[in-house]
Amino acid sequence: DDAGKLEAQSGNILNNLANGNVPLGNFFGNGAWSLLDLIFAVIAAVLSIYLIVGAVLKRRRDQGIDSYTEEEVKQQGNVLKVLAIAAGVLTIVVWLILDDLSTPVTWINKWTLPVVIIFIVHIAAFFAYKIRAHKIAD
Repeated sequence: DDAGKLEAQSGNILNNLANGNVPLGNFFGNGAWSLLDLIFAVIAAVLSIYLIVGAVLKRRRDQGIDSYTEEEVKQQGNVLKVLAIAAGVLTIVVWLILDDLSTPVTWINKWTLPVVIIFIVHIAAFFAYKIRAHKIAD
């Protein structure tokens, strides 16, 4: 019966509520997009934008100033920054490709695991970069 109600969702929330077809709050929805994936994609987007804006502002600030850090240490930090930005963008792209927004919403679907794995790589690279940048600044 629950599967029939999920299938009967039209995608129009007001129409569904008016017809008494309230969206179900199940965790593992087949044929539904994942709200948890959306949350991870938004967090990844915000952190990636933060890294990109920070890199642009730092480049402008450091123009004409000789670097006081070793080149190898800066190179490792740049690799972590690029990895963090790439994983953040990949989280968003994978969510957009795998989740069909025309279907009903659920917390977790069959594509949540790949999005979570990419998001964990993104968060690990982000914090590794921030820790390294903080150590260099001290």
